[in-house]
Amino acid sequence: MAPVRRRAITEKEKKELRNYFFNSSDKPTQSDLISWFRQRFDKDLSQPSVSQILSSRYSYLDSLNDIDGDVKRNRPAKYPILEKLLFEWQQRAQSQNQVITGEAIKETASKLWKKIPEYKDLSTPEFSNGWLENFKRRHQQFQNHANKEQPYLLFHGSMVETVTRISDITTLAEPENVFALCEMGLFWKLTPSKIYAVEEAQGMKRDKARITTLLCTNATGTRKLPMWAIGYSQNPKAFRAAAIKPEVLNFHWRFNGRACLTTILIEEWLLWFDSQMQKGKVILLLERSTAVVCALQNLRNANRDLKNTSVIILPGQQEKSYNPFDYGITFTLKAFYRKYWIRYMLAQIELGRNPHKTVNVLHAMRWLTKAWEIDILPASIYSSFCQSSVLRDFDPVEPELSYPAEVVGEIQNSVARFDTRSAENIHSFIDPIEERPQEVGNDVLTYVASQFLPDRDHETDEEDEPHLQTTLNGTYEALDYLINFEAQREGGDPSFIMTLLRYQNTLEDWQTRLLK
Repeated sequence: MAPVRRRAITEKEKKELRNYFFNSSDKPTQSDLISWFRQRFDKDLSQPSVSQILSSRYSYLDSLNDIDGDVKRNRPAKYPILEKLLFEWQQRAQSQNQVITGEAIKETASKLWKKIPEYKDLSTPEFSNGWLENFKRRHQQFQNHANKEQPYLLFHGSMVETVTRISDITTLAEPENVFALCEMGLFWKLTPSKIYAVEEAQGMKRDKARITTLLCTNATGTRKLPMWAIGYSQNPKAFRAAAIKPEVLNFHWRFNGRACLTTILIEEWLLWFDSQMQKGKVILLLERSTAVVCALQNLRNANRDLKNTSVIILPGQQEKSYNPFDYGITFTLKAFYRKYWIRYMLAQIELGRNPHKTVNVLHAMRWLTKAWEIDILPASIYSSFCQSSVLRDFDPVEPELSYPAEVVGEIQNSVARFDTRSAENIHSFIDPIEERPQEVGNDVLTYVASQFLPDRDHETDEEDEPHLQTTLNGTYEALDYLINFEAQREGGDPSFIMTLLRYQNTLEDWQTRLLK
């Protein structure tokens, strides 16, 4: 008998093999599976192939009901950065009802290739029909789910499914294990008169003083993760001049040409988040966006499934928002930030200085981190989660104010000192609609490629701020001054003084080691 010709194994055939093995009461051996597969599909399988198909790598097949019989094995992309950008371009273009042809995909791949710095010394590949089919095949399973109209998508490991009620999932975890992520834009130099500074970079207009932040907390507010901030500069001049490392101030700094969230960045953030959740399984709520769903699919294609995190994609905002941050957290954070910025502005004006020239992104990140880590209270966070309905099965709490009235009042009174008209509409200064995630224009290709615009030396126009070189002796004396101040003031805090004294001991230990 002539040998059976070896042919590619489809996803449907892999799924049937897995079903046969896992549903058999007496587990068949690998030899039995090879014989069964040959009889059913007229194809040969090797023992290593059987082991691989039965492994967790293909566990996502168990949850898929509609698999195209012609779908073959997904080969990893040779140029992953290009493919991630191309997939993002495709999804954004289709969301605008653009017709995407195979030739358009190949033409866009060639254009994107020339924009990616990592490939600048490589010749442009030939984007053949075979390459095109492999690209389509790697993302076909995502398309099957993305086209369904259920309100929620659940990503759990390599599995993707739809759910109709979010409470069906969140009730499986304690509130402290339910997290939400928010993408928040911030014009960190914005004035009450709302004058936006714009610049042009390689034919694309972008805001001069804008950052995008990623904020994440659990429902009880007991675990606020360090903020991620995205700007234009890889290492802003203000950071270098002060010799500051962002992680020491409890935030992570990233950059790209748009100062906004991209597929590549959200991939990195998701893997980082999952690595922080080593103590148990958690649920993460994400707003639906092209960058988010593309990032999750890219992780699945690369077999880098999240190990500790089940992700729920919330429906897009229509009549109701399901993101807890929209129920007071974001507004409160921005209110505290604007308060610190207005205080700084008034102090600089009194000194005869221009606050727009003296302020820099390091000031902005200190104020923002302070507002996030200290001013946003756990009770407010829990209240916002409950109001969003994602925790409706937990004990209800009395709704709190959606914004801190005292802070808003201080901002309004301060602004009224120099701009009475803007003070009348203070809420639009605190949380302007222009800070929401940027919309993609008709030129999707330019938008996707713009993240590779050249790095900037500094975030925006600013004066060089003199920074005094700190010394151990100077720091020790400053602590002495602060200890005396706290001890002399009415209602001084003994525990705070003890903290300062312990830090003085730390400085003394450092000095002793330096002298050895």
